[in-house]
Amino acid sequence: MFANYTLYHYSREPLELDTKYLYPQPWVFDLYLKPNGLWMSIDDEWLQWCKREGCFVNFTSMNYYRSRLTVAEYAKIYVVDCVEKLQHLMSFRSGIERWASLYPHYDGVAFLNYNELRDTISDINHKTFWYYSIDIPCLCIWNVSVLKVAEAQHIVM
Repeated sequence: MFANYTLYHYSREPLELDTKYLYPQPWVFDLYLKPNGLWMSIDDEWLQWCKREGCFVNFTSMNYYRSRLTVAEYAKIYVVDCVEKLQHLMSFRSGIERWASLYPHYDGVAFLNYNELRDTISDINHKTFWYYSIDIPCLCIWNVSVLKVAEAQHIVM
């Protein structure tokens, strides 16, 4: 499903996947608006967002590793690509309930068409705020056994 996308993970150290690792989700405190997992940018969306937001203003250079990843065809990813799926996730009272509902059934979640869907939200409140924190089209994978590092390169931003 994600073969048409270039997926990048940015990190300060080279990415080493432990394919037996399953990111735990927080079950006790709802500070976590986003799910816990390995985050990947679709294309260079994260890098472009950082440049627009001035994330690197205070640094003369930032050394990062950009790893291109692939997602196995058999992976079960909850894809948020339409208003109905976004509304489904917004129907939960809390982030804990939201991610707990997906965690046992999926390997991760993908936020496609992020900008278009964000523009459909007319009321910013406790049920919608978490979506704004996503910032870009991306994926969050909590079951890393479905991932493979295809290529890694050192970059200076």
